[in-house]
Amino acid sequence: MASPSKTQNLLSLKIAVVFQFFLPDLRMSKRPKEAHRGSNIGKSKKFKKLEINTMSVEDFILQHSGHQQDVLTYFHHLFVGELQLTAKIRYKIPFYDGKTWICYLNPTKHQKIELVFLRGQELSNAQGLLNDKGRKMVSGIEFASVAEIPAAAVNEIIHEAIYLDEIGKT
Repeated sequence: MASPSKTQNLLSLKIAVVFQFFLPDLRMSKRPKEAHRGSNIGKSKKFKKLEINTMSVEDFILQHSGHQQDVLTYFHHLFVGELQLTAKIRYKIPFYDGKTWICYLNPTKHQKIELVFLRGQELSNAQGLLNDKGRKMVSGIEFASVAEIPAAAVNEIIHEAIYLDEIGKT
C-alpha cells in the first residue's frame, strides 16, 4: 500500500494532468483590455441600449409622417418653445419635464398621438377630455390631427399639470 504522501502526490499529478490537457489555460485565454476595444465582448445589453438611445425629439418627430408628425410638431413647439419645458426621449417616446416628468407623446396603432399626463388622475378633468383607459396614474387625450385639438381646453389641462409639477407631490 502506498504511503499517504505518495497518494497525495499521485492525486496532485492526476489533477495537474486533467487541468493541463482537458481544460484550457485560463491565463492564456484572457485577452488584454486593448483587444476588447471595438468588439462586443464585455458589453452588456444595458450599455447597448444607451448607445442606441441617442435620438433627439426632433429626430423622433421626423420618423413619423402625415398627421402624426403634425400633431407631434404642434405639441413639441408648444412645450419647448412657449412653456419652456425640457424634452427628452425616454422609453423610445418624447417626455416633457419641468421639475419632474409632466407628460409624454405616444403614437398609437391607429395613427393617432396620445398626449399623456403622468399625474393625470390628479387633474380635475373639468373639460371632460382625459381618458385613463383603466390606468391607475396616467390619463391622456388622443388626437388624429391638429385640426381636432381643442386648444383652449388642452391649454387649461397643460397649465394645471404644470401647476401640479411646481407644487410637488401631494
